[in-house]
Amino acid sequence: MTRPRTVSRQNSRCRTPTAVYQFEIDGQPVRADKLAGHADALLSYYLDIQCLGCCQVRGGYVIKADGTVVMGVTDHVSMSATWLPAIMRLGRGEKSAYVWAHEESNMTLTRDRDYVTLVDVHSSGYVVCPMMRFRLTEFVQAMLRASRPLIPLFTGFQVLRESRLAAARADENEEMIRVLELLGDEIAPDWPWRIAEYRQLFASSDH
Repeated sequence: MTRPRTVSRQNSRCRTPTAVYQFEIDGQPVRADKLAGHADALLSYYLDIQCLGCCQVRGGYVIKADGTVVMGVTDHVSMSATWLPAIMRLGRGEKSAYVWAHEESNMTLTRDRDYVTLVDVHSSGYVVCPMMRFRLTEFVQAMLRASRPLIPLFTGFQVLRESRLAAARADENEEMIRVLELLGDEIAPDWPWRIAEYRQLFASSDH
C-alpha cells in the first residue's frame, strides 16, 4: 500500500458510473467482452499454469466515476462474485451491504433513497475506493452491462470444465481433478443464474 489518503467530502456529489469486468491474464488486464467465444482459451490458460492455486484465478469489476477509475483492484474471481448479491440486497430494501471485492476489502455499499454510495478504506487508512455517490439505477445498469459478457463465457467454461473433469476422473488423474475442482470453486457454476436473477430484480432499470 502507498501513503494513506483520506476520504474527501467533495466525493459525496453524484457521479456517472461505468464498469467493466476484467481478468488478469499473464499479468495483463483482459476485458471479459474480449474473451467472448473463447472459453476454451481461458480454461487452457489456467490448465497451463503449473501448480495452479486460487490466487492465480484473478478478475474483478473495474468501476469508473465520470470516466476516472475509482475501484480497480482485482483479486480472486470468487471474491468479485459478492458484488451482485450485495447490490440485490440494496434493491430489496436493505440500507447497506458489504462486498468482499479483494483480500483486504472493506467495500461498503450504502443506499439512501435513489442513491448508492461506495467506499473502501483499508484498515491502515489507505483509501482503496474513495467515497463515490451514484444514482442507484445508473449503477445497476453499469454493473449489469459489465456482467453480461460473463454469462456466455462462464457457461461455456463450465461445460468444458465438466467434460475435462469427467475425463480426469476416468483416468484417475488426481492433479487434474484438483485443478478442475479448484476452478469450479473459483469460477462457480452459479454465476450465469445470479446475473439473470440480478437482471430480473432490476428489470425496470435494464435499458
